[in-house]
Amino acid sequence: MHIKVLAGEQRVIQGEIDSVNALLSNIKPSDVPLAKGVDIEQMKQMDDDPLEVVVEIPAGKSKRGWNYTPKSLKDIVDYVMEHTLNGFLGHQKPEDISTEFVPPVTHWIGAEMRGNNAYFRGLIDADAKSLKRWIRTNRIKEVSIFGFPELQKNSVTGEIDVIGYEPLSIDWTPLHRPGMPTKIVGMEMEDIAGEQLDGTFEKLKEELREAAKEYFNAHGNGHYVWIRSIRYDNSTVIVEHEQPNLPTKLYSIPFTIQDDQVTLGEKTEVVEKRIYEPAKPAGEINNEGGKSMDFKEMVEKIKNQIRNGQITYGQVIGEMNITPEVIAAEMEEVKTALEAKETLDKVKEALGVSGEMDVVEVAKEGKKAIDESKKKNFEDTVNKIIGEKVSGEMAQGLVKKMLNVEEGASEEVIAGEIDKILADEFIQKVLSDHYIDKGTGVGSTSQTKTSSGLVTKRAQI
Repeated sequence: MHIKVLAGEQRVIQGEIDSVNALLSNIKPSDVPLAKGVDIEQMKQMDDDPLEVVVEIPAGKSKRGWNYTPKSLKDIVDYVMEHTLNGFLGHQKPEDISTEFVPPVTHWIGAEMRGNNAYFRGLIDADAKSLKRWIRTNRIKEVSIFGFPELQKNSVTGEIDVIGYEPLSIDWTPLHRPGMPTKIVGMEMEDIAGEQLDGTFEKLKEELREAAKEYFNAHGNGHYVWIRSIRYDNSTVIVEHEQPNLPTKLYSIPFTIQDDQVTLGEKTEVVEKRIYEPAKPAGEINNEGGKSMDFKEMVEKIKNQIRNGQITYGQVIGEMNITPEVIAAEMEEVKTALEAKETLDKVKEALGVSGEMDVVEVAKEGKKAIDESKKKNFEDTVNKIIGEKVSGEMAQGLVKKMLNVEEGASEEVIAGEIDKILADEFIQKVLSDHYIDKGTGVGSTSQTKTSSGLVTKRAQI
């Protein structure tokens, strides 16, 4: 917070979050003038689903009690018309403003004052598809002005007046945040019918409970009410009412919504069965047989209760203590089992397995046959290459015993290892000596001297 004194009066400059409660009206974005230099047509051409909105901010007191003067709103209007403004999903942290770049989701490209009200024209960014959906479905309809308001304490009323404003951004915020009583007053889209309340189940349930508290005068006097179910087909709500020293009862009550106000009709007491129905006359026994249900019947009952809105999937999962981790583990097991079955089916089809045949034994036999076939093919390849490089069975056998290659090696690897063996001088001599064969010869033989004709056969190297 920064404080400075001007002309004897104290003014505080600080940031403020101003939420906007949005409704729909009939003002058009084109009714609000554009800031200088803005080419709206070019911006829209870059988006296949353009969406413009207009936000209205009236002068007056904000929910925190500050009085926004027309002058403070005029400051923001003038700034937008001169510089435009960005809009984000929520505010930046003050310490990050000078260094952080956050992609904008809205471009505030026009503004004007009409009386004491300020109107701001915005174009939702082409990449902000989720924001467009949220705005169109009324899930997001509040904005906050973020910047530096100039504050002055009113000497007469003692209240805080906002007499000036230096804006940084106009940002979108979640529902129901404190701020100025502002609203979305127009969109560039098809005619939109007003939603009941804010169009959400949670908001409708909240409003119905508040109406039921008034209906049963349940205000901390021992009376309690809960919304058990909401029926949209006939606009009825099932209310559980608890009173001191009396049995808890269920009531079916029709409701209507007019001008965002919930009105309850005449109540009818009901009993909880598989569906809600009028209570039976006094004295009539409601007995479903008193027998316990089997698993199938319990599942069917739960399905009907979910279908009729008596319970939700979340309640069922919560009561069973099913966590996301449990679900993830179960799904992983199911996925693994399905993949294994798919693989097994493919193997059975490939092997022609049917009936009671053991696919594992068939697969083992098939693998054994494949391994033996591979081994024989490899041995045939070795013999072929040795036969091409070495002459003579004995030499070939010797080279084969000395050959050291892995089973399945390529012909190039086998040939290379054989060449290394034959290049060794010792191996060359062994093969040469091994291949000296006696010939038929000519001449004579005596006890003192032997002459013979010799023929030498050498291995090919």
